[in-house]
Amino acid sequence: MLKRKDCAGAALEDDNAFRNFQFAVRSGSILQDELLKLFLVRALVTFVNESPAKMSVSLPRSTVLEILNTIMTKAKICAGDNFDTSFRCGGERIKKLKNEDAFRSIVFHELGHYLIRHFLPVGDIATIESVTPELLADVASMVPALVLDAAKYPGQVRKWHDSARGTGLHIHCSQSRPAGHSITQFSLSARPVFFDADLPAFWCAVLMRILEIEPETAVAAFSEHGVFHLVVPGHGPGFGSMSSNATATRHLLPADILRESRVWLDGLVRAGHLASEQTELNYLLRPPVEIVTEVRKTV
Repeated sequence: MLKRKDCAGAALEDDNAFRNFQFAVRSGSILQDELLKLFLVRALVTFVNESPAKMSVSLPRSTVLEILNTIMTKAKICAGDNFDTSFRCGGERIKKLKNEDAFRSIVFHELGHYLIRHFLPVGDIATIESVTPELLADVASMVPALVLDAAKYPGQVRKWHDSARGTGLHIHCSQSRPAGHSITQFSLSARPVFFDADLPAFWCAVLMRILEIEPETAVAAFSEHGVFHLVVPGHGPGFGSMSSNATATRHLLPADILRESRVWLDGLVRAGHLASEQTELNYLLRPPVEIVTEVRKTV
């Protein structure tokens, strides 16, 4: 049995190890991502051991293996303060943490999403598997008209939702010209909710293709309520060009767009251009602009 002195010494060693990890992040060490994976696995082990006692539930073995695979293949230090379920972790936030317990608390929040997902009925979470060629064709076909409608009514939110295929996908669009700078904003949500950023990022890639937007010029926010906001410069090309782009896009394979969207999302996170709230978007845009905000009720 560990004595109190032994426990204190172990805690001190843990704090020293975490401070060394923070130093690696501050200095941009090539080892920072590997150290991140180490501390994520430590947090996962603690979560798996403690959740049955504290919450009377536990993660099934298959989910634990899925999380481990996600940590080993996707976990990395990124710019900004965000953490997400793919374990892309904001370096700025890590630098500010007091100790490993504080880090573990943040990771537990992300692990909680996996726990919730496991106990939700099938169909209560929207995942990338819900995308079909037919749904891609539906979305691509409606985008030019939606954007054109938003252009007719600057500052007003125009809405579309999937009523044909039952996916619960909602896309809202608005356009504005604050301080002489044209922007287009999309807000994407779903019922069932988005589990992670993969699915909304997929639809953002579709939108940017049709509007001929360079991905590196876009900024985004993924709120804790599961709403993904995309803001891009300009108002897109004319209706004819958008229609041609939509026709080309609807014939692409969803898997090809998914690969493209994941590259974009990874770059977005690494550049610190993925916020956690819609209100943060104006600070990411250069120059800062006013963002159209809608009080979103039930969709």
